[in-house]
Amino acid sequence: MIRLLLLLLLWLAPTVANAGTRATFTQQEGPPLHILIADNGDFDAELWTGHHLIVTGGRAFIVEQRLTGPIVMPLGTLTAIAAERRAAARRSPAGPFPQLIERDGVEVNGRTGHGYFIPARSDWPEQVFAVISNDPALAPIGAAMRRALEVDDIVDWALHETPFPDSGDTERSGILGQGTLIQYYQTRLRDVAQISLPAIPLPAEPETAAQLRTRLAAETAERALPLAHDWMISRAVFAGGRLYVLADDHRLASLAEEDRSLTRHDLDGPVLDICVQGGEPLALTGTDEGAQIWTLRRLHGGHWRVERTVTRANDGPVSLACGPDGIFLLTSRRLLDLSRPRITSLRLRGDPFFARVTSVVHVTPQAVFIGLNSGEWGGGLRRIDRRSGRIETIAHSATSDRCDGPLSTVCDPVQGLATPPWRPDCVVAAIGLIHMLEHGRLTLVCPDRIEQFYVAMDSEAEGQPGTEGAAEGDYGSIAFFGLAASGNGLIAIGHNGLHRIGPNGSATVIPLPRFTRVGNVLVSFALPDVVLVITGINGRASVSGAVPIMAVR
Repeated sequence: MIRLLLLLLLWLAPTVANAGTRATFTQQEGPPLHILIADNGDFDAELWTGHHLIVTGGRAFIVEQRLTGPIVMPLGTLTAIAAERRAAARRSPAGPFPQLIERDGVEVNGRTGHGYFIPARSDWPEQVFAVISNDPALAPIGAAMRRALEVDDIVDWALHETPFPDSGDTERSGILGQGTLIQYYQTRLRDVAQISLPAIPLPAEPETAAQLRTRLAAETAERALPLAHDWMISRAVFAGGRLYVLADDHRLASLAEEDRSLTRHDLDGPVLDICVQGGEPLALTGTDEGAQIWTLRRLHGGHWRVERTVTRANDGPVSLACGPDGIFLLTSRRLLDLSRPRITSLRLRGDPFFARVTSVVHVTPQAVFIGLNSGEWGGGLRRIDRRSGRIETIAHSATSDRCDGPLSTVCDPVQGLATPPWRPDCVVAAIGLIHMLEHGRLTLVCPDRIEQFYVAMDSEAEGQPGTEGAAEGDYGSIAFFGLAASGNGLIAIGHNGLHRIGPNGSATVIPLPRFTRVGNVLVSFALPDVVLVITGINGRASVSGAVPIMAVR
């Protein structure tokens, strides 16, 4: 699929003098892809992987947008690296390209071209390989397309750990060089617009050849090491001007905005969970198994002071929950109110629940809601009645398909919970999963109904998420990893940015800011009401990589 955009990047290479061009392509899955041609002939081709190929001033660069900022790599150095890796590899080439079926007059979004189709087989139906247009207004790509294919292979061999084998096939290159692609597999040219774009500058200073080689070698060595525990953050909270992060090895660390190193907090035992109450952080310490006592500590006046001790009752901790109504500890068997002079205990009744990755607890006057994140195995939502202790599974599918939203136990990891300010008798659940594709939404759970409240799509025309798909049964391609009430609305952190959502479901989206690395933690204090931190913990139960979570200031 990388070949797709690298082929299309010269789509409208500057055959029309002094006229900027933007070409937009739609995919079957994922956001639209744009290619910008500047007035002076520079171009910027957006790749489906998130990379960009920029040609400016006659020089070519591959740009990778990272959370910490862009990296600009000279194509010449990547070419040399790819040649070295090819020479060292002993791999068989891919098999021959299949014999294609040809058809004239194939229409794609109002344009007509000559089509090439991959024949049906027992395991797949006939599919489009390419539709080629000879319309001179679209600018033939000829030799430029062949160069793009070469660049595709260079990037693959230079940057990927396991590059695809070279096909050694010339038929495909010959087909793609006949004219202008208006369709390539399931990606289609949607529209072409003339724009004013004087030039396309590089977003950062290019790496030198030595810098590029040194970085790639260091990253290769780093991938061979075990993942740093600080990368696997299970909880993040903000108090007293500091961000506190809890890693999956039960170690607690904190930092302020100006800090360039982490402060470790030694609490004489593993930290099981953290929360904030009264503007101060609290930590539950103890061991998951074996210990008879858990200890609740509060950071006050620069010292961690013992607030309460809790005697275990053959149970395990699930989550702390702090709020205006008190401090609660949910275990596998009990709900404990730790804010009363004498700890009260509610015995749970019903089927046990378990989160493969993380859980979030939200306490209301009538109930306790538990969001379970089990990655590709879903997790869903549970409700505990605060009078009886009865556990209830909250779920609703629009059809007989259990994954057909708006809230599925087997398909939807719940990453955040909040009470919407305009409906205090309801809760909103944030759903987020990245497993091959992105999947998520915000679901409103009320006593009388369960319905989708907000969905954002990464296939909107200009990359701006919207809610148009909600009424049509589309359950969202933006994954959400945190949720909180804010003013008269909600704020939710999605994999693409911070979403501010009003009572009517309207939203504004702030793209993810640039992150700073402090130790092994990627953090951003750039937004006024939340601090963002990156975690890799969802990779325990999905193919998700780095995703943002938030701590409300």
